[in-house]
This record gives sequence, structure tokens and C-alpha cells, in this order.
Amino acid sequence: MVFSYPKELEKYVKPSANIESDSPSIKRLAGRLTKSCKTPLQAAKTLFNYVRDAYPWNAVSIVKPSELVKKKGAQALCTAKTLLYASLCRSVGIPVSYT
Repeated sequence: MVFSYPKELEKYVKPSANIESDSPSIKRLAGRLTKSCKTPLQAAKTLFNYVRDAYPWNAVSIVKPSELVKKKGAQALCTAKTLLYASLCRSVGIPVSYT
């Protein structure tokens, strides 16, 4: 499910240098995880819990979000987990700011 958002937040749902919300693997995963979610808040919580639980934290090198999706259960640095979460959210229309 892709949620609607206010027009002024459009820049926060588009892909950026490190947020791969247009990646096919990211879109597939986010769609699968949020298909039963009724609200953006419910979807955001579902996506957060997935990233938290599926990728244990460890001080390893930073990888692109789409690379993490291919390696479920891989250890990831907090930055990589944040970028994956932002990518998943944006791919279903949940605005996320990241600087």
C-alpha cells in the first residue's frame, strides 16, 4: 500500500543519494510488510520493528539499503539501518527527512 501525503512533503518521499526508495527490492519488501497496515503510523511502526529485529547492530561497514535487503539477518551499523528504514518508509509514501 502506498499512502498519500501532503504536497509540501513530496521531497521527503523521493529517492535521494542514500535513500533508495525507488529500488525494486526495497519496494517489494515494504509492500509485503505493510500490505495489511491501515495507517501510515501503523506502517511506520511495522517497518521500524522489521529493521530493528531483522538486522542486528554491529560496527561493520556501511552498505546501501538495497544491499541489506539481500542479506536479511546481516549485521549493520546504525547508519545503514536508518537508511534502510527511511528507504522502506519513503517507498510506501511515508515522508522521512534525513540529513
